[in-house]
Amino acid sequence: MSKARLTIGMLGVLWAAAPAVGQDVGKSEASVQFFGSFVTSNTVNGVLQTATNSGGELANYRFLFSASTGVEVDYGHTINTQLYELQTGQVGVKSSQHEVSAAFVYRRPLPGMTLWIQAGGGGLIFDSTGLPGAAMQTRLTFVYGLGTDFSLGKHFFLRLEQRGMLYSSPTFGLTALQGVSRVTNRIEPSVGLGYRF
Repeated sequence: MSKARLTIGMLGVLWAAAPAVGQDVGKSEASVQFFGSFVTSNTVNGVLQTATNSGGELANYRFLFSASTGVEVDYGHTINTQLYELQTGQVGVKSSQHEVSAAFVYRRPLPGMTLWIQAGGGGLIFDSTGLPGAAMQTRLTFVYGLGTDFSLGKHFFLRLEQRGMLYSSPTFGLTALQGVSRVTNRIEPSVGLGYRF
C-alpha cells in the first residue's frame, strides 16, 4: 500500500471520527454575543436606501439532536437609522430593532473547535424612536450564517459568527416612503462567549 493511500485512509478515518471528539458534554448551548450591523445600500426606482452602521447584542440558545445537527433560537437588538434618498431630500428614521429568529444548524466538531453553518427564518421588528407618524413594522427575514466555536474547556467556548439577513426594508407607514420598500441584506459579524450544558 502506498504512503499516499495510507495517508488518505487515515485522514478519512479522522474525518469520520471527528464528530465524536469535542461532543462529550450536553445537548444544549447558550451564548451571548456582540455584533456589528451593516446594511447593504441599494437603489430601486431612483431611490437610494441604506442604514447607518451600528452594533448590538445577540442571545442564542441551541439544542443539538446529534453531534452534527441542531436547531437554535436567537434574539438580537440594535439601534440604527434607516436612510432614504428621495427626490425631495433625505428621509432618516431612527429605530430600535428587535431580531427574533430560528434556524437549522449543521455542525462539524473537530479537536478544539466546531465549524457550523445555519439557515432559517424569523422577524425584524422596527420600532421608530421619535419621528411623528412613523409606525412600528415587522418584516419577515431569511437568516443565514456560519461560524466557529473554539473550546475554552469542558463547558465554555468562544464563538465567532458571520450572520446575515435578507428582508424587505421598512417604510414605517410613512406616505413619503410608500412604494420604496425593497429586499435588502444585513450582515452581522459577531463575537461572544458560550456555555455547553
